[in-house]
Amino acid sequence: MKRRFGLKALAVLLTVMMLSALLPITVLADSATTFIGITSDVHGSYTNISTWLSSNNDGSLEYVVFGGDIGSMYWKTSAAELDTISTNTSYASDGDQTVGKINDLIDAQYPDTTPVYTMGNHDWYIGSMGVYANADTLSFQPITGCARTGIQNDPDSDGFTIYTLGAANGNSSPCLFSEDDIADLETELAGADPGEPFFIISHFPLHYGSSRTGQNSSELIDLLNGYPNVFFFWGHNHHSGESLLNTIKVAGDTIVPSDATSTTKTLNFTYANSSHMGSGDSINGTGVLVEITDNGDASSVTLTYKDMNGSSVGSSVTVDLGAAGSEISAVAVTGIASPAADAAPDTDAAVSTGGVTASAVSWLVGGVPFTGAAFAEGVAYTAQVTLTATGSRVFTASTSATVNGKEATSVTLNLDGTLDVTYDFPQAAESSLTYTKVSSVSDGHQYAIVIDSVAMNNTAQTGSTSYYSYVGLGYTVPVISSDGNTLTFDSADDAEAATWTFETTGNADEWVISNEGSYLYASQSRSLTLDSTSSTPWTFGTLNGNSQLYSTLYDSTDDEDVTCKLYLLQIHFRHAQLVPTELAGCG
Repeated sequence: MKRRFGLKALAVLLTVMMLSALLPITVLADSATTFIGITSDVHGSYTNISTWLSSNNDGSLEYVVFGGDIGSMYWKTSAAELDTISTNTSYASDGDQTVGKINDLIDAQYPDTTPVYTMGNHDWYIGSMGVYANADTLSFQPITGCARTGIQNDPDSDGFTIYTLGAANGNSSPCLFSEDDIADLETELAGADPGEPFFIISHFPLHYGSSRTGQNSSELIDLLNGYPNVFFFWGHNHHSGESLLNTIKVAGDTIVPSDATSTTKTLNFTYANSSHMGSGDSINGTGVLVEITDNGDASSVTLTYKDMNGSSVGSSVTVDLGAAGSEISAVAVTGIASPAADAAPDTDAAVSTGGVTASAVSWLVGGVPFTGAAFAEGVAYTAQVTLTATGSRVFTASTSATVNGKEATSVTLNLDGTLDVTYDFPQAAESSLTYTKVSSVSDGHQYAIVIDSVAMNNTAQTGSTSYYSYVGLGYTVPVISSDGNTLTFDSADDAEAATWTFETTGNADEWVISNEGSYLYASQSRSLTLDSTSSTPWTFGTLNGNSQLYSTLYDSTDDEDVTCKLYLLQIHFRHAQLVPTELAGCG
């Protein structure tokens, strides 16, 4: 790791050099310590952050990092206003005013401390809580000096990275991690030193909490699991209903993803709440003191929650990176379609673990290579893929692997550093369990309705959002081919529960949808259920003025490859989407 020495560090170094004449040379250690502070959701509470800094910053903090929601609104609507800081006391919670006060405080009392700001969902707001278009570039960045996303320090000098992952819009739920933001982060992670801490300061959490759902959080977790040197800090959920306030989870712990609330994911990185600096909630005026110790070829990070009195809240957690920062402990292979009778072998595989690439899939029968053009019913096939670690990342003899979310049959570390992974699929399924993507529906045909890689089934579920109650339906997880054109259910029971019959009402492009004799029903009481009657017609195609339920239809008979949309006719859903266990965002 590279080290950055300020005046205080230099003084310490000189003292050690003078004492070295009195001590054996072996007593001296090549080490350096850096401190940063992290908090979130100031919400205009300048007094709290001022008090916290006076109690926790004796000039030792290199950076103080804010995780978003600096104020309740920005109130900057013109370019002319960007050159001034508001002094109107009636807008005491304005983000621009709060930033100005914080910057003035740090300049006057802590000149060696650099503030870093992350954009929260409230930082998109203007007066009357409206959303300010382009607030990230027209307001947030000019006022704070920090981009919504990206590296905010000099990793080569500091020996660590501070990466802001600000809110992509002003919505509070679902908490969106955009595909573009994830791709940009992946690029920076791949180029970073795996032995140095990589701090991601996100406004939104990855887990389901405070009744807030999310989008693409599972995808982001899979990416981060490839980088054990990541420290992910989150805010946003600072209410009493949030169970993970002032909580630090380390590798091996689990969370419930905000976009897949019936599942858990095991973490291979550090996941910590940034705490809450604002007022009015159960925990106020608290932040994280981060101590980074560099011992040359190894490093450790200690996290301690500190209140406004400078007292520790709970116990400290230390994460030792060492040389293991480059080691890949686990890898996830996805997208291999299950063998189905008469289907061509799927040769494409994806890897959701960062820093890993996959070869084409080869198939075996009883350990002998299979070269046939199609699978035969009742035969068990084994998929094999060779994985390559990229950059400075390496596999070890203890690296584990999953295939389509299930434990691999074998994992073998080769002499050249690559990893061979195999998985024994069950006997090839009958062709009726394999569905092909279609672009249109036909009267009397049966379809699987797939949203976010899960298939809606006929199991009733209940739940709620931040504001509304609703009833929804459950899901079944099929295996979708890497090209997205086919899916296969693991069993006849799974296929039956997730197969829907479309029947025309006689009106143009209007359908009733049923499953095992019960009809899909939507009401204005925010419910999506099964009913004994066919009183709810559905449309397939454009429906102006109504929100849409985005979906992909798969048919067991048709062979078309265009993604479709299923629109709701009699109900307005806001942010409607099917996610595991529930229909999220209704209202």
